Amino acid sequence: MLEPSSVEGLTLVCVIQKTAHRKRAEEKVDRSQSGTVYKISCTNCSFVYYGQTERSLKTRITEHKRAVSVFDHDSKISCHVHESNHKMDFGSVRVVGHEANFHERLFLEAWMSIKDAQSGNDHIAIPEIYKSLARAQVSRYVFLKLHAEFSSARFRRAVF
Repeated sequence: MLEPSSVEGLTLVCVIQKTAHRKRAEEKVDRSQSGTVYKISCTNCSFVYYGQTERSLKTRITEHKRAVSVFDHDSKISCHVHESNHKMDFGSVRVVGHEANFHERLFLEAWMSIKDAQSGNDHIAIPEIYKSLARAQVSRYVFLKLHAEFSSARFRRAVF
């Protein structure tokens, strides 16, 4: 008979395996999921676009494609494609985060845009200290702490 510690060890192994499997499944983009922050890359250069949507990602990607096809001058993606004669990789859109709260999604979009020097999109203004931390590539743990502070009602009133 197994001792309780051995049983716990087996349970832990199962949990780790399930978590690893879940992470691999999450890497595949669920285009029907909503409340996402996403990244679209150019196939010809290092330009990237970070966006956010509360609607399904599939709907938002379709809107980006339509903007490119009609050369919408208000679209950063469309302008990049037409001015550089490049092509965006709409088939490999990467989800970088999920946030149900609108302000948290905006913050995450801004954070990712600032971290990535190749980003070509506009984003909300965030305090300089956060920009410095983003450029310094702080850990995910620090980001989550800042994210929680930014999302607090007191901070939102001060910024928005």
